[in-house]
Amino acid sequence: MPDVNRIHVMVFPGAHNLPLWVIQHVCPDLLEIRYTKSRDEQFVAFQNRSVHIIHTAPDNLWMADAEGCAPFMGGTVGQLTLVANDKWEQSERLAVDNPNSGFALLAYRWIDQYMDVGKYEAIPMGGTDGRFAALKNDLADAAVMSAPFTQMCVDLGFRVLGRVDEGVATMAGVCRAHEIEEFWVQEYKALYRLALELLRGDSGLSLATKLVQRHMDMGESMAAAIAGSMQEPMIQAGVELREEEFNKAREIRGWFTSNSSVRTTL
Repeated sequence: MPDVNRIHVMVFPGAHNLPLWVIQHVCPDLLEIRYTKSRDEQFVAFQNRSVHIIHTAPDNLWMADAEGCAPFMGGTVGQLTLVANDKWEQSERLAVDNPNSGFALLAYRWIDQYMDVGKYEAIPMGGTDGRFAALKNDLADAAVMSAPFTQMCVDLGFRVLGRVDEGVATMAGVCRAHEIEEFWVQEYKALYRLALELLRGDSGLSLATKLVQRHMDMGESMAAAIAGSMQEPMIQAGVELREEEFNKAREIRGWFTSNSSVRTTL
């Protein structure tokens, strides 16, 4: 069991961790961040009690191994957009992280609502970098993207078809249900709120740029672009869990399970 004097958090890589990087910057001895690209690894670590808190997609909480998990705060991964090439309406190959993931379901739902397409194939390509590579190398014709990859796709001539995450929770901070009232959980939430206030301040963009540059190992101009694209969504998402948006994610899972009009090859 990790020392509660130092909060251990497991997250997926990306600029959506900006508030956590701010906390680490302000309180370097309080927070240890571990990264994973595997949902299963994240929940094994959580259930084994090697981490205190995880930040994960709400959809991950409705699986069998999530018993005892309690979402206690909100968050966001930033804007999720559907990006496509000019062949999408004909060949219809959609790159997703996992065909059964919550983010993939957001894409299916958006396509069902706003596009008149035939049967399309959902191709598992892993993280955003893998989906970007699939588009770039003509292995897929559309993909769900987030910053900085959305702009990188636009720079290469791909089209942004629309935003798929509006009104839906895409991230939740999770602790163990029996620990939700513990002081350190509330302290963590307060520190996250402080981080957002610092990002909102006059030096917020400068701080965000420096932290993105440091943690994502990139040049200043790209870091500034990513920081600028993430700063406002993070502030708008706030700290509190929005029940309506959280339940919307659950509704989309139910829609996918029961709606025979979903035209995907999984």
